[in-house]
Amino acid sequence: MIIILNISKNIEKAYGHVYRAGYDRLDWTALSLRESISKEMGPFSLETINHVFPEYFETLRPEIEEISEEIGKKRGEKDVADDNPDNLIDYINLMRRLHEYYKEVIKKTNILIEYERKLKKEKGSERITKIFVALIIAIVSGLIGYLL
Repeated sequence: MIIILNISKNIEKAYGHVYRAGYDRLDWTALSLRESISKEMGPFSLETINHVFPEYFETLRPEIEEISEEIGKKRGEKDVADDNPDNLIDYINLMRRLHEYYKEVIKKTNILIEYERKLKKEKGSERITKIFVALIIAIVSGLIGYLL
């Protein structure tokens, strides 16, 4: 009888360790996905994102923030003694949504890169034009000043 109680106690402890390990892994995954999304979007200007991927600010980013809040709630609700895995399953589903958003960001990366290059090229041309116009004005002003 003592052996059976010991085995049962060890199984409960093992379950608790696996349960906490699952949450720890999900926490790491959530953090990693949020950082990856941020890293992917980081190099692009607001103008580029708004033009190419407007749903990022309209939908994805608010959803990501919402998921982050839900993760906090789920962590607070976790209970190793609870046999109902619904909380953990909900947490897993939040990770799936976050992963889908990450995939959406990755799909847009090439278009964002191309638009950003185009934007920089246009701004470079504008800058050269402004410098050229300023130079012409300076030369003409200098000539007028010299002639008067």
